[in-house]
Amino acid sequence: MAFSVCLSNGVPSEWTFRRVFTMIDPTALEALLRAHAAETVLQTNRVIELQLMAKRYEAASGRRVPVCIL
Repeated sequence: MAFSVCLSNGVPSEWTFRRVFTMIDPTALEALLRAHAAETVLQTNRVIELQLMAKRYEAASGRRVPVCIL
């Protein structure tokens, strides 16, 4: 996720950030962060599983296997 924010009027003040953050529902934010963390853990586990499978194949066959994770 890459994006940029145009700050043509300068960096927002502390009070602007405070107003924005007080409008965010804490329960909804927690649910989003938990879902994101769970998905990150699943993706990390998938990468580790693929790497282990490649290492087992290399050990059994004696051939190197390139592993590309997209």
